[in-house]
Amino acid sequence: FFEIVRVEKALHQQEAQKTTELSFSRHAAGRVAERGIEISRTGMERLEEGLRMAREKGLNDTLILMDGSAFIVSAQNGTVITAMPSQELNDRVFTNIDGTVIL
Repeated sequence: FFEIVRVEKALHQQEAQKTTELSFSRHAAGRVAERGIEISRTGMERLEEGLRMAREKGLNDTLILMDGSAFIVSAQNGTVITAMPSQELNDRVFTNIDGTVIL
């Protein structure tokens, strides 16, 4: 039993240590452009940190809130699925996520 737990923990740690380089789906890239969401190099680094945190917690589909914008990220494959600026966040419901990272 303890050996199984150790193996599972080691696999989880390996998963969390995967590269945190983010990519944007075609849909997300379009949303970022049409909604005028600016993401600086520092912002990308912070999003990657949010991805790393999500992976460490074993999350899959994660809402990352950063600088008033919302990003839905697949932590499994490191892809931003969609993005929304702060002015569009009122009266919104986010579904099909299993965790939130606030940066």
